[in-house]
Amino acid sequence: MAAGVITEAKKRGKDIPDQLKVIGYDGTETIQAILPELITIQQPIELISKTAIKILEKQIEDKFDDLPLETYLPVQLFEGRTT
Repeated sequence: MAAGVITEAKKRGKDIPDQLKVIGYDGTETIQAILPELITIQQPIELISKTAIKILEKQIEDKFDDLPLETYLPVQLFEGRTT
């Protein structure tokens, strides 16, 4: 989505970051290679997957009391020039 916003903004003559600030969310390696200028919040995809599997295993084992109500995982900010 962020790449689409940047492309459309450039078509319309908008200056990024002076007139429009854009931040991406996901931070895949593909986006980092294609748009290194994009500030991106990178999610820990592998850790999300492992955490989801552990929670699912506890649910299957009927250990609902051991499940946290919320799970916080770290994110990383890749700084570019879009804000």
